[in-house]
Amino acid sequence: IQLSFLWFFEAVFIMMYVLSIIHINYGDALFFTQVIRMFGALSNVTVYWEAEAASEGELIYRSGNLTFGVGQTIGTIYLLISQDDVPELDKSFKILLSNVSHGRLGNLTIATLTVLASDDPYGLFEFSESSRPFRVVEADTLVTLTIWRQKGLMGRVRVPYTNITIRIMDDKDPERAESAYVELSSVTLLQGAQTRPGEIIIEASDNAFGVLQLSSSAVSVPEFYVGPIINVTRTGGIFADVSVKFRAVPMTDYSVASSDVVLLEGESSKPVPILIINDMVPELEETFRIELLNQTTGGAFLGELTRAIITILPSDDPYGSFVYRVQEPLEGVYTANITVQRRLAIISHLYLRCRIHNTKYFYLLFLFFFPEEVILDF
Repeated sequence: IQLSFLWFFEAVFIMMYVLSIIHINYGDALFFTQVIRMFGALSNVTVYWEAEAASEGELIYRSGNLTFGVGQTIGTIYLLISQDDVPELDKSFKILLSNVSHGRLGNLTIATLTVLASDDPYGLFEFSESSRPFRVVEADTLVTLTIWRQKGLMGRVRVPYTNITIRIMDDKDPERAESAYVELSSVTLLQGAQTRPGEIIIEASDNAFGVLQLSSSAVSVPEFYVGPIINVTRTGGIFADVSVKFRAVPMTDYSVASSDVVLLEGESSKPVPILIINDMVPELEETFRIELLNQTTGGAFLGELTRAIITILPSDDPYGSFVYRVQEPLEGVYTANITVQRRLAIISHLYLRCRIHNTKYFYLLFLFFFPEEVILDF
């Protein structure tokens, strides 16, 4: 059996054939082809298929469905070829994926199935029963042997034969029966009833489906930022849908919508699906790493830039915010109590410079806060 198919798909998942051209010998009653499920595989899915009208009489079943379970990525369609004794030439018809219960169909959902010529469409050649054997009497005579062409009568053929010419002597000598043999040596097709052209496929080249890599090696963003952080870019060709898996480590203030970045045919850039979490908790600078994994689909390759460091800038006043309160001195008292309060974050040691002045005096004070210390009086 000779096989070859056409195909292709995005983020939830895509259904398509593994191959797009199928050649099958007529004697092979059962044949199967595979459908692949790309990207997501999170639910049960049913794919519906059907064969075109030209397949009537050639296939036992001309339509059906194929069910994928959770996590299943490859399914098999079984085709049962109808058997008969009628001489036939090559017959081709299309089998298509017609619908899917969830997700979507890929770009190439049609396969061409060719049932090769069967039951000797150009004939089966042998001597007729009357010529096996052909008896003659001993005398000068011309012997004619008949060749039968059975089964198919298509095309024009030549049947070479070899023979032995014996001169029969009409004598008076008693003799036993003698034999000479004629053999059909081969059959040559002079003119066929159909052509079966050869196919030459020039494989995809020069990164036709693209080279995937990250758009930058380092990115800094504030915690409140909403939008694309870093992209996967595709250089070279932009044919077909392609995807690449990625991971982010260590886990910190971000969420991942999907572990795949999918670029549809014609797309050259797509954001990595990561969202920064704005949690209103005072925090210092945080970093995590994004890595593209060597797991691509659609014929794409990985480029050189596959890692990037993402920095979330300090947020929500990680060193605190400060307020002060002055207690007015009593009459006749020349000192005042000033309270400085550190709010929100109380991490890290902290020096605070204070300047106190009026029209006559100027004071410069340095206050030192220990971690978790929130109030200083002076």
